[in-house]
Amino acid sequence: MRIIGLAAFAIAALGCHGAFAADCSKAWHAGLAEEEEGTVMEATICDPKNQQIAFFVACGGEGKVAVRYLPPEVKDYPPSDKPEYVGNFIFSSKGMSAPIDLSYEAMDGAMTANPQRKSDVVKLLMTGDKLTITDKNNLLPPVTFSLKGSGPAIQKVMDACYS
Repeated sequence: MRIIGLAAFAIAALGCHGAFAADCSKAWHAGLAEEEEGTVMEATICDPKNQQIAFFVACGGEGKVAVRYLPPEVKDYPPSDKPEYVGNFIFSSKGMSAPIDLSYEAMDGAMTANPQRKSDVVKLLMTGDKLTITDKNNLLPPVTFSLKGSGPAIQKVMDACYS
């Protein structure tokens, strides 16, 4: 299933976010993307060495945003005995850190959560310089994304969600 989800992500990145796909490490981008639920405003960034490792922010319900992290592929992740796996993560940047529980989605291997838009997690995403995502259980390696342009990109998402 993850291969299908990643293929869909790659097609979406190339089709909907041409600049994102070609230049994903330099700055966050906000734009419309086709998802299962229809056309949505999304802020995105990916790893320049492996564009399948990506991070998204979209509308997440009243007063919330949806965060979606596509981590590196790791053998035996998530633990096979836990199909409803919830991992404990730390988002950190510039001396700030915020814990967050991310739920595994088997369809594409994403780790997801819907934090309050005024939460420490969202503040960190909008104001830091680099985002490091650390799995407290050490099942995934730490990953770092640029936060250049994240504030305006995430604000564009929130304006689309809550205007």
